[in-house]
Amino acid sequence: DKTVSIHSATSSKTDYAIYRDKLLQVKSDSVVLYDKKGNEEWNLTANLLTPFVNTNGDYIIASDIDGAEAFVMKDGQVMYIIEAENPVMYAYVNKNGYSVIITSETGYKALVNVYDKNGENIYKWYSGAWNITDAVLSDDNKHMAVSGLDTSGKEVTSVITLFDIDKEDFTGQVALKNSLTYKLCYAGSSLIVLNDNAVLSVDKRGKIKREFALSGKTVDAFDFEDADNLTLAVSDNDEKGEGNKVLVLSQKLRKTKEVKLDFTAQSVDYSKGKIVVSGKERLCVISKMGRKILNQTLTKEVEFAKLAFDGKRVVTFSAGNGNIYKISLGRW
Repeated sequence: DKTVSIHSATSSKTDYAIYRDKLLQVKSDSVVLYDKKGNEEWNLTANLLTPFVNTNGDYIIASDIDGAEAFVMKDGQVMYIIEAENPVMYAYVNKNGYSVIITSETGYKALVNVYDKNGENIYKWYSGAWNITDAVLSDDNKHMAVSGLDTSGKEVTSVITLFDIDKEDFTGQVALKNSLTYKLCYAGSSLIVLNDNAVLSVDKRGKIKREFALSGKTVDAFDFEDADNLTLAVSDNDEKGEGNKVLVLSQKLRKTKEVKLDFTAQSVDYSKGKIVVSGKERLCVISKMGRKILNQTLTKEVEFAKLAFDGKRVVTFSAGNGNIYKISLGRW
């Protein structure tokens, strides 16, 4: 049963996220939270030419990729505003309201800034010749990891640099040759790294402790927001397009779930045991037991989909529109 469609009438540049299990929409002129019926719970005025949003626990960070501002919010209120000297390239907030802002910088590929929950700039790092691809803070606010891409040699190398926020220099580093890093996340004191070859668990000195190899697989989509349920959609490297599946790994990189798909995924989302996978004009919802409770062919293409509202609704995104659907008896 379709419940609501949320439109971006003022701008085609729109970003979406799930915040406190509800739909968050960030447009060039506003940040809006919707309930399951599509009613506004709160609406904040914004000025974000090209909006980008991340959420973590109670916190939201919205930034302007074409500008130099970022806003950290909680419960519909702005906690602090960051005014950078150069355009923002990436923004991240942890569960305590500490944030990482990556900006362009003259003479360097990027500048990585860390801000505390009061908006005070407590750490800076210049990336040198590396293009930054991701950055993440630990939940205890003490550690940071940054992934960069080194293209100076004959082969592309992903470099993961680990920091102690209380120390001037980095504490560890690992170089992964012939690889591209997609995502970083912390699982306790360990760092989880997803690249195109494997999922790795790395300690604070850069030593690889565990590895889940992805040999012969292509990573089509992933959701690493829950470190206890690292979710991947992968496919075999063949022309038939067979071998599509969803994998769920524990933070110790043990496979806890594997479900076959009959399409190639474009997005995957894990929430409270359920998984939603979207593909080109396809959508699949997988139960906690690994059963497909919905496997639907759509009339239009969906860019990506997420579970929300206690896993009872699917939120889909495409062409600047967010749609909320209710799952009922294997239908939506």
